[in-house]
Amino acid sequence: MKMSTPHLQLELQPRRKVDEEDWVRVQVLLQTNGFRGDFEAWLQLTDLVRFRDEIEEMYDCVGEQRSAILSSAEPDIDIRLESRRLGGIQGSYRLESERLNGEPTAISGAFELDQSHLPSLQTSVDSLVWLLGGESTE
Repeated sequence: MKMSTPHLQLELQPRRKVDEEDWVRVQVLLQTNGFRGDFEAWLQLTDLVRFRDEIEEMYDCVGEQRSAILSSAEPDIDIRLESRRLGGIQGSYRLESERLNGEPTAISGAFELDQSHLPSLQTSVDSLVWLLGGESTE
């Protein structure tokens, strides 16, 4: 999955396919405003599928307030997209690496994009779902 805005480059790459409890492992790559980092995170495949479906609904309902949220049960990944009536999308993220010695390392921020980015984002999430062993909507 790749998301790119003028001030944010975010990518999730597959590391471990879905297991019997629906967990997957992804490599998170982030570049924003002079910061560059990467770490591995856990998600449930259903989190990605739900995010993909919410992005599709957001695009289908341009002009209506909708949200798409990718949030894991672990604190690793929290990405939120909120659509506005004029087609703009306000986004936020909070990414946290595994807690070594109980202390989190986290980065958070905000970004904006418009609805024209949604189809490619949906396709990108769908490709990640497929690579992790889930079913594609294509």
